[in-house]
Amino acid sequence: MANSAAENIKKIREMYALGCGLPSKSAYGEGEAVRLAKKKHVGHGTVYRAKQFARMFDNKDLGRLCKLCRDGNSLAWSHIPKVFKVESDQERWKLLSLAAHNNWSARELEREVDKRYPKRRKYGGGKPKTAADAAGLVRQVVRTSESWLRFDDQLRLEDDEGAYRGELPPALRKALQAACTAMQDLHEVAEAVQPQPTRAKRKKK
Repeated sequence: MANSAAENIKKIREMYALGCGLPSKSAYGEGEAVRLAKKKHVGHGTVYRAKQFARMFDNKDLGRLCKLCRDGNSLAWSHIPKVFKVESDQERWKLLSLAAHNNWSARELEREVDKRYPKRRKYGGGKPKTAADAAGLVRQVVRTSESWLRFDDQLRLEDDEGAYRGELPPALRKALQAACTAMQDLHEVAEAVQPQPTRAKRKKK
């Protein structure tokens, strides 16, 4: 049974509050992030998505999302991460509005996003290209670990379409959890050492 608009809004606000309360440096490791994750009874993949949510949306955006929930009654927290890879703010809102007004499921929204922004490379085939320098390689590690954590989080969503982690054999669930823990540690270290972009200095007139 689908959640009501009020329940969806409550969940979205909870995830936004979680993301805003996370350390700015990293969403993983010991400390505040772990404490908040345990308090909210969510996994580290959800912690990562909440952090991304708070980075990409401000308080005004939160109000706009809640209005979409009330207008469409189908938009839920599971829809929002589907548009994270869309760089344009305008396009993100267009997709979220379409999902709300057409009663799309999270999976239907994901398909639309993938159709408009197809993946550059599918797994298999040729050898992946590595970065030319150490800084680029660090960024690749960050992106790869983020991709894995998003995949792991998707397996936790029992209310989304498709299979979820609870349906896997116990031995595989245990191995998957161990892999996720290792990937969390990898992401934390890579994010911590990732070079920060430098802003160009303005020329004095």
